[in-house]
Amino acid sequence: MKVVVTGFEPFGEHAENPSRLIVRRLGAEGVAGFDLVTAELPTVFAAAGAEIRRLLDAHRPDLLLSIGVASNRSVISVERIGLNLDDTALPDNAGFATEARPIVTSGPLALAATLPVLAMRAAIGRLGLPVEVSNHAGTYVCNHVLYAALHHAAAKGHATRIGFLHVPQVIDPTAKSNLGLDDLVAAARAALQAAAGAGA
Repeated sequence: MKVVVTGFEPFGEHAENPSRLIVRRLGAEGVAGFDLVTAELPTVFAAAGAEIRRLLDAHRPDLLLSIGVASNRSVISVERIGLNLDDTALPDNAGFATEARPIVTSGPLALAATLPVLAMRAAIGRLGLPVEVSNHAGTYVCNHVLYAALHHAAAKGHATRIGFLHVPQVIDPTAKSNLGLDDLVAAARAALQAAAGAGA
C-alpha cells in the first residue's frame, strides 16, 4: 500500500514543529506493510497547497495523512472537515496573512476527510493516549493543506483517501501537553494502520 505522510516546518513562536519530527521518525523507521513516502511541507499557504497537489499527482497514494501542530490543544485531534477558508492574523512563513479568503474560488464550503475518522480515534485511544475528533482543521495552513488535497483528489479522480492529524506541541516551552514525541509517533502509526484496515 502506497502511503504519503507529511509534516510541517516550524512557524510563528515554535522553534520546532513536532509534526516534522514525527514524519522524520516514520521515514527512518518505516511502517510495516506500507510503501511510505514522507515529506516536510513549508508553513506557507500557496507553497504548501502546491506541494500537496504535487505529491498526490506524483505518487497516487492509497492514503495521504498530513500532520500538523495545534499548540492550543493538549490532546491528539483527528480532523473531520477541511474548510474552504484561509483566515488568519498570524502570517505564514512567507509573511502572508489573510482574512476570509477562499482556498478554491469555486469550491464547496467544506469537504470531509476520506480517511476513517472514528476508526483512527479508536486506534489511538487503545494506546491509552488522549484523543478526540475535531470538527474542522482551523483556518491556517494545516486546514489549507487538508482542503487543497481533498479538492484536488476529487477533481483529478484520484482514489487517494485523505485525512489530517493535529498533535499538541510537546517540544518547546509553549507545550500544554504531557505527551512525548514517542507517544505522537505511536499515535500516527496507529492512525495509519487503522486507516489501512478500514480500507481493506
